[in-house]
Amino acid sequence: MNTAGVLLGSMVVVVLIFLFELPRLRRAEKKEKAAFLVLLGLGMALAVVLIYFPDVPGPTQLVDDLFEPLARVFKLE
Repeated sequence: MNTAGVLLGSMVVVVLIFLFELPRLRRAEKKEKAAFLVLLGLGMALAVVLIYFPDVPGPTQLVDDLFEPLARVFKLE
């Protein structure tokens, strides 16, 4: 599947999630609505990044890179 199709599919999923949560969002407070929309937006942004750049290292690689010097100091390798 091409990139545009995957991106369109991701957007459809986000819209479906929003529509599914809409009745509960109407009763929610402003902070809950804002939190939901921010998290949904961040999730969509992450999906777009991973669609266009699939070889982006994950969080495990970041932790390894951060703590590798510390492991060398304590000779854990």
